[in-house]
Amino acid sequence: MSKSSDEEKPLIKFFSLFPDAPAPRRADRSLLGSMPLRAYQHCEPLTAASAFGWYVYPPIDFMLKWDGTEIFWKAADARRWQPATAVVLPGFADLYENSVPAKNALQTPFPFLLARREVGLIQIWPGVLVHTRPGWSTLVRGPANLPRGPAYEVLEGIIETDWWFGPLISTIRLCQTGHPILFSTNRPLFQLQPVQTATYASKELDNFELVEGLASLGNDDWKHLEETINPHETRSGVYAADVRRNRNSRPGNK
Repeated sequence: MSKSSDEEKPLIKFFSLFPDAPAPRRADRSLLGSMPLRAYQHCEPLTAASAFGWYVYPPIDFMLKWDGTEIFWKAADARRWQPATAVVLPGFADLYENSVPAKNALQTPFPFLLARREVGLIQIWPGVLVHTRPGWSTLVRGPANLPRGPAYEVLEGIIETDWWFGPLISTIRLCQTGHPILFSTNRPLFQLQPVQTATYASKELDNFELVEGLASLGNDDWKHLEETINPHETRSGVYAADVRRNRNSRPGNK
């Protein structure tokens, strides 16, 4: 059976607009080599979550500093701090002006940094546009399982990128005042994850059941639990092996 035209399309298409910026890339099961070897070899839940999606990087090395009221920024190699009110990536305005069609209403480039009115919040656009297959949205979040410092956190958001085509941004909450925070092109800024719109936008999430106490487990439940957690199996990586076996047994994977 041939695939439909929608299924033949890439699940996600990236448009990387900033020159010399790192390209989005598939997220890494090894956390860019930082995951302990034992976890990498045997902890399938950890590696699967780490690799779910794509990394998006800062377009340049830059720094942010928050004084408790205002947010300031500078390129990593610059000396002067400037307000991060609506910052266009240095050098991008001329390139944009020479590229945008003359009759297009979008004659001003979208800012790379945009401090919000809310205290300590700033939007960051890494120069990426995204388009997904119909029925799929994009979850923007911090990189899964990469160690995070106390300086900032990435607020998560879901964008319906199958129809909404605009700058893929996320909001950063700064958590420290008075200390410069470095954002490096060597470290992912966001992780993008595909989610089916029908999964989160329907009432199915309201359709759940809660059973409480050991008495709620029937004989079939106890048998299933015993089969899943074999007390006589002591080898590491049993779950990972079971996952691979189950995947290979599914229709279409043979």
